[in-house]
Amino acid sequence: MAEPNVLLQRARDRVPSPSAPGETASRQDLADLVNAWILNERKREGA
Repeated sequence: MAEPNVLLQRARDRVPSPSAPGETASRQDLADLVNAWILNERKREGA
């Protein structure tokens, strides 16, 4: 099994969870936030 990406984990730990107030973002929370950002950028660019 691959080693965990510690830098990504630390970055995720700085993001508050939108689904669990008072907690840090889960991997799913982060994936949802990234997907929402991508969708927003594509709409902004008119794609």
